[in-house]
Amino acid sequence: MRKRKMTTLYLMTGVLVLSLLIGLLVHYHLSVEETASKEPVVQEKEPEKEEVQKENQEEKKEENQEEKEDEPEEEETEQQEQENTVIDDPVEEEPVDQEPVQKVPVYTPPTLSGEFSDPYSLLVVANKKYALDYYFEPTDLRVVNAAGNRTHYLRDCAASALESMFAAAAQEGITLVTCSSYRSASYQASLYNNYVAMYGTATADTISARPGYSDHQTGLAADIGDHDQATVFTQAMEYTVEGQWLYAHAHEYGFILRYPKGKEWITGYSFEPWHYRYVGVDYATAIYNVSPDCTLEEYFGIEGGDYAY
Repeated sequence: MRKRKMTTLYLMTGVLVLSLLIGLLVHYHLSVEETASKEPVVQEKEPEKEEVQKENQEEKKEENQEEKEDEPEEEETEQQEQENTVIDDPVEEEPVDQEPVQKVPVYTPPTLSGEFSDPYSLLVVANKKYALDYYFEPTDLRVVNAAGNRTHYLRDCAASALESMFAAAAQEGITLVTCSSYRSASYQASLYNNYVAMYGTATADTISARPGYSDHQTGLAADIGDHDQATVFTQAMEYTVEGQWLYAHAHEYGFILRYPKGKEWITGYSFEPWHYRYVGVDYATAIYNVSPDCTLEEYFGIEGGDYAY
């Protein structure tokens, strides 16, 4: 009986000890796992953007520095090439006595407005203050079918009026002759230069227009002489039958005496009893009614006189 009790005690003790051991083992295992779970897990991280940007910037700086180090070499090369280029110093020549060069003043003629500046207007003005375009040539020029010392051209309206006037004069036994009509600026230049060569500029300017300023370039002006042209281009024509007939009747056909006597300070030219300008019957009659010696400048209040230079 006693032995059974001791055996049972031993068994219980053994079971208790075994239970304690098992409990200790379980506790130890749990402690190890808990410790392991608390340790930080080290992971490989990708480099942050800021670090990548810094690295890129540093690389660019290094490249820029390398380029800058290369540039001075190129600049030095250019400087060397410039230094090696020999520039000849200007050679100062000894002054040579020369006549002073006279500078021709640049002058732009003023312009008129409206019908006085329109080259195709019957009232276009070409005087020493107002010039035509140098290359102007009327497109309606035609041959004048009237007596003349050669073939002459006028604008169609002026040519028809001149033909009628010559026919009317012929019915009264007066023979009129066309001595000059349309002139181009280049032809006028040759005439003017000839006068300058013969008489000098001052005198030439009183008897001939400079190219571009001629009334003849309008295609509306004609120089008219007597039948034998004895007094053509002379002031003596004033006293001839032909001159007196024109002075009294030209306005009836649309013509006015363009350069009358005593009006030289207005027209800029000496008296020309042979020079008539077509402006149309209405205006010619109105101007004549003011005075046979009334000028275009006076009637329309247009500036006249001498050249500005």
